[in-house]
Amino acid sequence: MRWLCVNAQVHPVMCADLPCDNIEGFVAVDVSPDGSFITVTIQMTALPHSSAVPQFMEAGIYGPAQSHVEMPSGTKPLVVITTPVLTLQHSRFSGIFKRKAADMPTLLKYMREEALYVSVPSDRVPEGEIRGQLHVPKCLETELHPPVPSFPPGYGATSAAYGFANVMIDKAHKKAAVLVQFPQDAHRSMSSKTFFADGQMQSPPKAVHVKDQEGRVLAVVQTTKYDSCRTGSFDGLKADGITGCNFDLNPTP
Repeated sequence: MRWLCVNAQVHPVMCADLPCDNIEGFVAVDVSPDGSFITVTIQMTALPHSSAVPQFMEAGIYGPAQSHVEMPSGTKPLVVITTPVLTLQHSRFSGIFKRKAADMPTLLKYMREEALYVSVPSDRVPEGEIRGQLHVPKCLETELHPPVPSFPPGYGATSAAYGFANVMIDKAHKKAAVLVQFPQDAHRSMSSKTFFADGQMQSPPKAVHVKDQEGRVLAVVQTTKYDSCRTGSFDGLKADGITGCNFDLNPTP
């Protein structure tokens, strides 16, 4: 996982002669067990003080380049992720995309060398508005397993349930990104009921809690489609507290 921010870009990021400062996000890249494809999770948010939101171009994975270097102007990405869409009314974009590079062995080599970065260009900064250098995770990663060897009959859960989580905290310790993933096969699902069908999760977890060693809840991760257009709120209302949001797509992982 890696934060996507203006400060990670090598070139100046200016909007109307002022530094751009209203878009941020994060990205996570997972490699399939056989190395044949990658899964990219990306989320971007227009911050509450935004007076305008740019039109974004294709977000991509670029390299080889270390964090203090960028590829020459006009370089095509090794992998095209997607074209994010943000507006003042729909101020958050997120999605999960399965992608494959033309040369996967080389892409994986660059990934191990931490020589890849994600850059998102926009109409106001076509060279790239926000960027994140991909790093191999070294900490704050854990597997998720049932807390007991087996559940009582009729409990409705499977003893082979499995998942894993990544947590990323910014240097100022003011914000965190939590990514929780579950396998899609019935054997390792959390419920004995239908877990996945037609490509959709049928029985999602009710809640995901981040706790400390004493069991105190530090954060609650939303497990369903987000229904708010205000950062940090899920009441489905705009800033006036009355008008409802009108999100139709963009589910939050």
